[in-house]
Amino acid sequence: MSERASTPSVDSGDSRPLDPLDAALERLRGLTIGADFLRRAIEQSNRAFFVFAPDGTETFYVSPSFETIWERPRSFLYENPARWMETLHPDDRDSVLAQATAYRLSADQPRAPLEYRIVLPGGGTRWIWGYLFVVGDPQGERTLLCGISEDVTQRKLAAQAERADKEKLEAMVQLRTAELTELNKLLHQEIAQRKQTERNLREQQDYLKHLLYAQDLERKFISYDIHDGAIQNVIAARMHLESGLRNVAITHPGASEIHEAHRLLESALAETRRIISGIRPPTLDDLGVAAALEELAVDNARQGLLVDLRNTTGRVRWSPTLEMTIYRVVQESLSNVRRHGETSDARVELVIKDQEIHVDITDFGRGFDTAHVAEREFGLRGIRERTAAVGGRCKIISEPGKGTVVSVVVPTLDPEEMAKAAGERAERALHISRTRLEALLEYTPAVVFIKDDAGRYEFVNRRYSDLFHIDPAKFVGSTDFDLFPAEIAESLRRTDASVLERGEAVTIEESVPSDGTMREYVSVKFPIPGVDGSKSSLCGIATDITGRKDELLELRESRNRFCSFMDHLPMLAWIKDEHGKYVYGNRCLLEVQGISRDELLGKTDFDIFPADVAAHLREHDQEVLRANSPRFFSEEAPACGGPPVHWESIKFPVCGGDGAKLVGGIAFDVTRRYARQFSESPKSEPPAREGA
Repeated sequence: MSERASTPSVDSGDSRPLDPLDAALERLRGLTIGADFLRRAIEQSNRAFFVFAPDGTETFYVSPSFETIWERPRSFLYENPARWMETLHPDDRDSVLAQATAYRLSADQPRAPLEYRIVLPGGGTRWIWGYLFVVGDPQGERTLLCGISEDVTQRKLAAQAERADKEKLEAMVQLRTAELTELNKLLHQEIAQRKQTERNLREQQDYLKHLLYAQDLERKFISYDIHDGAIQNVIAARMHLESGLRNVAITHPGASEIHEAHRLLESALAETRRIISGIRPPTLDDLGVAAALEELAVDNARQGLLVDLRNTTGRVRWSPTLEMTIYRVVQESLSNVRRHGETSDARVELVIKDQEIHVDITDFGRGFDTAHVAEREFGLRGIRERTAAVGGRCKIISEPGKGTVVSVVVPTLDPEEMAKAAGERAERALHISRTRLEALLEYTPAVVFIKDDAGRYEFVNRRYSDLFHIDPAKFVGSTDFDLFPAEIAESLRRTDASVLERGEAVTIEESVPSDGTMREYVSVKFPIPGVDGSKSSLCGIATDITGRKDELLELRESRNRFCSFMDHLPMLAWIKDEHGKYVYGNRCLLEVQGISRDELLGKTDFDIFPADVAAHLREHDQEVLRANSPRFFSEEAPACGGPPVHWESIKFPVCGGDGAKLVGGIAFDVTRRYARQFSESPKSEPPAREGA
């Protein structure tokens, strides 16, 4: 070990303090680092150092870390340097050889480090990070080819796991986006089909309504014609006969024929009035459906059917078509009761609920099987069609021996008025939906935008305008070239064009500047129908992941610092979960026990030590978990299956990232001290194996 020279004094004429770097250099100028110091530094490093002849035919030096990383003795390379190539993974051998050759041919040119894989004697693989460099020997007679290598398997696996998680997340996002896109497509198709069905149904209803209206109007004119024509003539004939009867004696030979003619005219007049009432009752036009139903109930009572009419609607008037529909439904239902019901009682109820008229006609007769009768009966089919024509619905409930219920529900408005009211409701619902969507887009923390097929912005949300300091109203119609540098805008444009060409959602990471800083985004871009319906527009939803990536980088660096620090500790260090399974072990622990990290993780002390030793260690771990505070123990456990080793252990509780309870520990080998203490006091008892 060389001695450190004294620090030169500072010129008294200069009162300025030395710069920290200058001060450090001043202290190092007198320091001579010897070969022994460098050797110890190299041998204690976790990196493997190599020194070869320039042509690779001779090995001058291999550091001890080679045996840990390659799991082969150093003599493996001393005997034959070419055997180093045998350890390379077959897929990486050519690239490593090419780089080594390039180093030898152009040693003065800088080369980037290389990552490659090696094959272990047991068949496993490890990732190695390393690089080569050329230096001259102290005499300057020849140059040496040197190399530094480090085991980066855990770092590589962590990066691969992170990349796999990212790819999995992107795949899930793409799958979900594809599902939503397909569902959206199917929904649009179903909406279009429903709209077409509704249009066809509305056209049929309109046609049937106009047909019924024309039929009712024709019946109305026929009833007027009969009333104003035939009935008036019959009434005039009856009056003439009545006048003649007053002038003819009863005993006159033709008196009986005149009386019979008068009777027949009276019967014809009554029948004609009944026909007029059946075609279109005058009461319906004059007083409304309530009065017409009362008259219909009286007429049915004359024919032997007692009708219990319960009308809670009062004398409200509705449109002629609606009133005629209600009247015909009740009329046809009561006619069916008289002809087929085999009962003398029926009930008719009229109720208004939620702008709908509920009409129920109930009888207590023999009933029928609706599956075999309802669809074939002309009268029942007429009831259904009349109800549907005014936008209503009909239900016929019957069972043999239990009577029949004809239940009809019709709106208080005509189909045109209903369509208008439905349109107003749809407009209100659309307005509410649009308001909610606008609020969602305006206040979401994600950036949302829509561009046409030419890359011109059609919409940007508030987050976008705040982030890039633009006025949305003025920016609409602009492109990315108006906001970003040309190379970034061109990259964004290429991505947008690719999405529109593929016609499916794409998830991509993009970098764009904001306030002079590059920000990282995960963008989901997908095509949507354009404004004019001809060409698709592009919608994008971008989430800022800059902070998250910085956190991941910081977490990765923190993990590397922790692993590096723990691996260089000259003592055993470990962490176990609450079940006693190892979740971490440092390099010193692995070397002492002669196992790899993969062989340690997930194992318990019972998998490594004898049962009595493992039980004792487990008892100490549980004591720390129960006390939830650090404890000091004197423990005895073998190393690499050899004789027992005495350890001074410090065990303490550790809180896992997910809240799990863990036990951490650090142990010092005190076997020599223990033996010396025991030899100095042969009659004394051995030191306690544990303490609080």
